[in-house]
Order: sequence, then C-alpha cells, then structure tokens
Amino acid sequence: MPRAKILGTGRHLPPRVVTNDELAAKLGVSAPWIEEVSGVRTRRYKADGRYPSDLALEASKAAIAAAGIEPADIDCIILGATLPEFSFPGVSCFLQEKLGLSKPYFVPCIELRQQDASFVYALELAQGFIEQGKYERILVVGVDTPSVMLDLSPRGKGVTPYFGDGAGAVVVGAEGDETSALLVSETHADGRYTELFTSKLIDISRKPLIQVDPDDPEENAALYIFFDAERFFPLATETLVRFIPVFLAAHGHTPTTVDTILLQQLAGGVLEGVRSELGIEGRTFDHIDRLGNTICASLPILLDEAVEAGRIERGDLVLLATFGSGVTWGGTLLRF
Repeated sequence: MPRAKILGTGRHLPPRVVTNDELAAKLGVSAPWIEEVSGVRTRRYKADGRYPSDLALEASKAAIAAAGIEPADIDCIILGATLPEFSFPGVSCFLQEKLGLSKPYFVPCIELRQQDASFVYALELAQGFIEQGKYERILVVGVDTPSVMLDLSPRGKGVTPYFGDGAGAVVVGAEGDETSALLVSETHADGRYTELFTSKLIDISRKPLIQVDPDDPEENAALYIFFDAERFFPLATETLVRFIPVFLAAHGHTPTTVDTILLQQLAGGVLEGVRSELGIEGRTFDHIDRLGNTICASLPILLDEAVEAGRIERGDLVLLATFGSGVTWGGTLLRF
C-alpha cells in the first residue's frame, strides 16, 4: 500500500500589514490593550478586489514548486475555506480554473467548511485517497479572509483584533523520502457549541436570505463575525489539553516525544495554557503575534514557515492540533 506524505509546502500572505495602532483608532481602545488581550501585534488584510482563490493560488503554486512537480501533476484538490467567494460555487472550483486544471484535466474539487479544523480534516481525506490508490498527488489548501467580516467600530473590539487573512497549501502524494509519512489523523465535532463562533449574515430560514439594515445597530451586527471569546477560549484549552495526550498515546507517543507541535493560533491564553499543561514549552512554533488567527490557513502557513525556518526537517515527528468553530477539533501526526 502506498504511504501518503507531504511532498511540498507553500503559503501566501497579503502584503497589507495592519498594526494595532491602526485598529486602536477604529476600535476605540489602545494598541497596548489589543496586544495584551489578543497577543497579536500585526495581521494581514487582503486588498479590495482580491478573492480567497487569489490567495490560494499563490500558496498552491509555492507548494507545487516545493514538491518539484507541475500543476498538471495534481489530480485532486481538497480545500478548506470558512468564507466563500460567493454563496456558491465553492472556492476550490475557482482555484482549479486559475491553476489551469479545468479542461482538459477536469480535476475534482472537494471543499470543507470546518473552519479552524478544515486542514486536519482535509489531510485525513487526502491520506485515505492516496493510500487507497484513488489519486496520486493531492493539493490540500487552507485559505481564509475574515477581514471582510470584521467590525471596525468600537463594537468589534472583542473580535476584530484576533484575526487575519492568508493561505497555505501542501501537496500530498506517495513518492519521495521513504521515511516521510502522514501517520494518522483524528477529527471530532460537538454541535452543541455552534453559537460560540459564527456568522448569520445568510439565514436559510428566511426570505430574502439577507435582511440587514446597515444603519440599524441591532440588525447590522449580522454583517460581522460573532465570537464569544469568554466561553470559546477556555473550551479550546480544555479540549486540546485532554485530546492531545490521548491521541498521541493511542499511537505510541507522548507530547514530549514529538519533535514539533503546531497548534491552531488561538488567542485568549490558549497557546500558553496548552503548552503549560502539557509541558511542551520549546516544542511549539507560533506566529500569532505577526499574523493572528487565519482560521483555515493557520496550520498550513505555520507548517510552511517552520519548514522554511529549519524548525521542521525531513524525518521529524510533527503534530498538528486544532480547535475551532462548530466546535471542531482534531490532530494529524506525521513524519515529515
């Protein structure tokens, strides 16, 4: 049976850097307050006129180049995106066309909307497809542009500072270094907590779908991301602290036998809490201070940065662990 592995990684960050000073003036708070609450100093916002598939395209091209292949060598795309280009079709179809993988290739496109957990869900699918022999090289992409749904008024001070835009990608295939492998993934969800982190701009129960008076403070809240940080962050910490050791133990490892652990870049003390509880200080790699939480893109961007920085090398044992809206969580253990 072929062994699935990561053949190449890539990322794309919009050039616009948004500082805490810029946000503070709009949110009615100070820049030091934003950093203290969120742990974020800067984040990236996409330019007007740019779509998620534009960011995904650049990350995909970088991953494909790193894998030493051409776009035409890709025979499946699996993409995670919280925010689409339009209500439908999915971002993956736009990306497929921009990569030149529509006619005559007609590469299949699979799209996931599991928010922060999308990349782990996607790796689990990709591993299964490769090891079943269904596909040879799968492009796995995470992209998000939450900036378009952030409230840049004082009302948004409890949500807006946490998030930024970006895209990350990997190529998964069976060839290459025999020591490398996607070892195992595990995914979970608990729909009791859907209201903690959500957007209700489109509500299928009503007609018209969007009923918002932009001048009505009660109604126009639906234009923006709703995030109950006070409940979400403690739940994230508790879940990851419980999940990670159990997941690793089931496969013969502990948090301290893993070379590098990449955690979803959550604020609110989640990263610090997980590191402290599991005793993994020095084993993680973070960028929350520079990029915030890019939701679907967080883990693939982290992976590419860690590889580029030399923190992850071929043969290293790596854990990706995530928690996000839904709520959803999970992990992927891999030998890079």
